[in-house]
Amino acid sequence: DPEDLVGIDALVATGKKVGQGKVICDYTTAPNQTNRFSAPLEVIPGAPHGTVAKVAPATVAAASSAKVLCQLVDAGGNPLPSQQADFSVEAGPDVQVTGFEVSSTKAGQHEIRCSHKSSLPDKTPGILEVTPLAPVSFELVPKPRKEPLPGKFVYELGNTIQLFGEGTDKYGNKVANLAINKPAKFSPAQGVKANGEPAVSFTFKSDGIYTFSATL
Repeated sequence: DPEDLVGIDALVATGKKVGQGKVICDYTTAPNQTNRFSAPLEVIPGAPHGTVAKVAPATVAAASSAKVLCQLVDAGGNPLPSQQADFSVEAGPDVQVTGFEVSSTKAGQHEIRCSHKSSLPDKTPGILEVTPLAPVSFELVPKPRKEPLPGKFVYELGNTIQLFGEGTDKYGNKVANLAINKPAKFSPAQGVKANGEPAVSFTFKSDGIYTFSATL
């Protein structure tokens, strides 16, 4: 007590979380008769085992930076005294590292690790999530997206589509599901039924090749 203080395997207690508590034993002397005993227990930090990286803020826009805090821990994940000067930051090729600051122009999640001067092999990463910037260009895409060939959308009579923008920011990151200004325009005007006012979807009533356009 508390339960996360140690791990119990048979009669062996292994320290997990630094702190003070007690170990409780139940001793059954007869059916339906149990005696309970307890003894104080203190768990102290163990030897250095690895590092943990924390990224703040965890989410940034493309090309913006975040700070990395490095922590030395024992085998149970308990923090140990350490100096930031004893660490260096490691990241993949899509991440720029400057001291204890990281940034990336590539949207997505990137693992950030801390390396300690004692060369501990266990390195728990922090996650830097990079979001795209505002799009500088976009194309109109239908959903559901039935695209047997790139740029060629094929539907059957009675199928209904909705239109969205798929943009690209200045670093080439995709920005999906952009809302368009309604209503979208289409030609020829015959053969397509616009649903809603303004139209939010379109149903194909006749065979043909149709062109849609819209702005964001």
